[in-house]
Amino acid sequence: MRALLAIGALGTLSGCDLLFPEDWRLGEEPLQQCLNRLNSDIDMLDFREAADTSEPLVPTFTYDITLLSFEDKQALILPGADETLGARLMKSTNEISTAKAQFMQWPVDEKGAFFFGVKPALFRVRGEPQNHSEILTTGCERLGANARLISVSLAAVPAEPEPEPDETDRAASDPANDQLNENTQ
Repeated sequence: MRALLAIGALGTLSGCDLLFPEDWRLGEEPLQQCLNRLNSDIDMLDFREAADTSEPLVPTFTYDITLLSFEDKQALILPGADETLGARLMKSTNEISTAKAQFMQWPVDEKGAFFFGVKPALFRVRGEPQNHSEILTTGCERLGANARLISVSLAAVPAEPEPEPDETDRAASDPANDQLNENTQ
């Protein structure tokens, strides 16, 4: 009887991978594997459809950072980064799904924003303007081990603001000066 139990126990040990598979976010993800995963993801359909544009685009990368070590998370939190954004969103709603949806719509900058406290922990960061064909490669290469790029949203490059005219231009274009010039002549 003991021999039968021992054989049965060995059989179940080999099936541990089936019952408890290794987390897909663990370790380094090779660039090609990341690109293949994102290209086959149905949620990335909007990203793939944006490939028709030849204009540079501004990407916002969203990473699952649940498995990052504490030290790696601290390294991501740059001075001035907004690590409280998820907490503030949770205070405005008591539904995690609503808070995550709001977080995904929230504009972020180059420093990034974090959503902690629930799984998955998320890190969103805006990238540099670039061509569509380069965006996924940049996103996959941006973070190292135990973090995975899970989505990319795109925006048009913002228009540059009009330069403010200097004082001599203002004086020349001021209608009060035109009236003054006509009266003095």
